Amino acid sequence: MHPRILRQLADIVTKPLSVIFEKSWWSGEVPGDWKEGITMPFFKKYRKGDPGNYQPLSLPSMPGKIMEQILLEAMIRYMEEMEVIWDNQHGFTKAKSCLTKSVAFYGVTASVDKGRATDVIYLNFSKAFDIIPCKTFLSKLGRC
Repeated sequence: MHPRILRQLADIVTKPLSVIFEKSWWSGEVPGDWKEGITMPFFKKYRKGDPGNYQPLSLPSMPGKIMEQILLEAMIRYMEEMEVIWDNQHGFTKAKSCLTKSVAFYGVTASVDKGRATDVIYLNFSKAFDIIPCKTFLSKLGRC
């Protein structure tokens, strides 16, 4: 469903979508078609007649994207309340980014430049969310 259509029909689709979101939340299951995107060719450059000048572009389901945003906000609120996110966390936090992390990291590079012993540990939890069962995660949020 196109975002413009959702916006125009907001008064009509809000209630049914909220019922589906609530059932998904409590069951830990997402409607199958919300997980799938529509793949379309996206023109890059040069000649439009050359198939090599296109790349696949996946357009996700709009209700699925809305649900992802709701879940993201719930997860962030939970992590803030439980004080899981530290002040030195830069990725995926409001008002912080890779740029702010680079500025903060400048102190480390300055220490290295001065010949001081410096230890750095980076953790990447991106794959963890591919492994954690949904029920386990939702139970931590008090939803199972």
